[in-house]
Amino acid sequence: MAFRQSRWVLFALAVSATAFADVHVTVHEKTFVIGPKVASGYFGVVHQGKDLHTGERVAIKLLHNHQNSHHNRESLRTEFRVAHELEEKAPEAPLAKGIGVGTTDESSPRTALVMRWLDGKSIGSLSQPAEKHAPKQAIKMVLEVLRALAALHASGWAHRDLHFGNIMMDGDRPESVKVVDTGGARKVDDKWGGNVHAINAPTGGTNRQSDLFSAGAILQGLLTGRAPSPGASVGELTVVHEGHQVTLQSVIDRAMDKDPQRRYQTAEEFATALAPFAAIP
Repeated sequence: MAFRQSRWVLFALAVSATAFADVHVTVHEKTFVIGPKVASGYFGVVHQGKDLHTGERVAIKLLHNHQNSHHNRESLRTEFRVAHELEEKAPEAPLAKGIGVGTTDESSPRTALVMRWLDGKSIGSLSQPAEKHAPKQAIKMVLEVLRALAALHASGWAHRDLHFGNIMMDGDRPESVKVVDTGGARKVDDKWGGNVHAINAPTGGTNRQSDLFSAGAILQGLLTGRAPSPGASVGELTVVHEGHQVTLQSVIDRAMDKDPQRRYQTAEEFATALAPFAAIP
C-alpha cells in the first residue's frame, strides 16, 4: 500500500502562551485575529484564532508562501464550500464546520480559511494511527467516520483524502470523532484515479468506493496500531448477524478488497455490517 504527503497533517502541537499576532482575517464582516500555530503540513499551517469581538476560538488555515498557487487557494474554497453545504443539508453529520474564506491584512495578503474550533487532536498521522484502540472504541470511531461519509456522498461529494490525520477527536468519547479537510473533495461518482489519498485505494472504481476502502483501512489500523496493509489480521472477533456467523476480519477484508465492485458500495452498507460488533462488551 502506498502513502503520500497530504495537504494538512493535523497532528497536535502544543498551543503555547504566545500572544496573538497583529494579523487579521476578515470574513463576512467579522474580523479574526491569528494566534499560535497548532498544526502543520506539506501545504500549509493551521493556527488557533479568535473572533476579535466575541473572543470565540476558531481554526485558521493558511498556505505556505511557496504553496500559494491558484489550485491550492481553490482547495481552501472547496473545503469551505463543502463544509457550508453539509452544515445546511446534514447539520448533525460529524464533519468540521466552516465559517468562511477571507484574506489576511498583511502587506502581501494570503488566502485564509476560517473553521469552527475542534477542541481535540487527530487520531494519527498520514499513514498510521497514534495508538492501538480496543475493538469497541475503534468500531465506534469508524461508525462515526461512515456517518460523515454517508452525508458527504448523499450530497454528491467524496472526501478523497481520508486518513488518520484527517480524523479528529472533539472530546474524549469515540462518538466525538469529526472528519476534517475536504479540500480535495470531488464528485462522488467520478472515476477514482489513485493520486490523492494518503491511504491509497487501488486504482479503478469511483471516488465513493475509494472513500470506503480508506474507512476500512483506518479501522484496521486502529485495531492493530500499525499502518494499514490489506489482509493484515485483526483477531477473531465474531458476531451472529442475520443468522450467520460473521468475523470482523471478513468485514474489513471486504472493505479493502482490491476489486472495487466487491467492496461495500455505500457507507450505509458498510455501517450495517460493522454495527453489530459495536455491541460486543
